[in-house]
Amino acid sequence: MGPQGFEPNQEQRDLVLAMAGMRMTQDEMAMAIVDPRTRRHIDRATLAKVFPEEIEAGRAQLKGMRADRYVAKVKAGDWPAIQ
Repeated sequence: MGPQGFEPNQEQRDLVLAMAGMRMTQDEMAMAIVDPRTRRHIDRATLAKVFPEEIEAGRAQLKGMRADRYVAKVKAGDWPAIQ
């Protein structure tokens, strides 16, 4: 039987979600995730294979947060803040 693949925990999933939302590169994200078995960071290919939902959702969530803030400013009449 071959070596076991990387298995992310929830903390790592949340971290990738946040980093993707901050528009970090996949290389930067991969450097921040450590495989506890090897005690080394994962590579970009592993990141893309294991975290595709988090990478995509992180970017979408950031856009959603921006839209929410924009709408809140408009509703509050804070025109200088949105121009």
